[in-house]
Amino acid sequence: MVAYCRSKDILYEKNLQKKCKSTPLFGALVMLIDFSVDNFRSYRVEKKFSLVAAEHDDHLPENVAEIDCADLRLLKSAAIYGANASGKSNLIQGMHKLASMLLSPVDRYMGTSEGEQHDPYRLDPAALDEPTKFVVSFLLNNVIHKYSVSSEKNRITHESLVVYPQGRPQVWFVRTGSDFVFSSTSLKGDKIRLQRVTADSIPFLAIAVAFDHPQLAPLPVGFQRI
Repeated sequence: MVAYCRSKDILYEKNLQKKCKSTPLFGALVMLIDFSVDNFRSYRVEKKFSLVAAEHDDHLPENVAEIDCADLRLLKSAAIYGANASGKSNLIQGMHKLASMLLSPVDRYMGTSEGEQHDPYRLDPAALDEPTKFVVSFLLNNVIHKYSVSSEKNRITHESLVVYPQGRPQVWFVRTGSDFVFSSTSLKGDKIRLQRVTADSIPFLAIAVAFDHPQLAPLPVGFQRI
């Protein structure tokens, strides 16, 4: 069995071969950089799927996108292969799980049954009480974004978003349990109101999508397009 992933950059190949340009979301360059799972289904420890091209590998140059404005070389497509029951499908399910957490209707999380968000490695009893963690890095509108979320049973234990305009990191928000720290300069809008309506079981970013926050709402949509 082979699982196949493809970054949707074909329509933007001319821009990639020249220089990055600022474009609106639905005409934007969206590319996955990497995705990792930790304590999820068959993955006891962190496993990362990366589309960053090897530094000195010139094999299949037509499959490499040079992202000058982000100083990146990204693969346009990649194959995941291995023996049956080796975890290929669970990696893809992890991507779907993250997208579902962020894009499904908010009321889905209000009465979440145990295990719906938290799906840990079950062959180690200690893992059952540890968080499941997802981390995704992607390029959207020529800017690198790194989003991380950890959950255990019906509770988000940690969540963060770091954005890299011009390559410089900006921590837009960090959540540890019910405690939030927001950037006072980089992240605009009514953050406190969104925090107040964010239940323990719901990612803050999902609430931002539901309330159409101007900076945060496009991010999961961009991730879904990868």
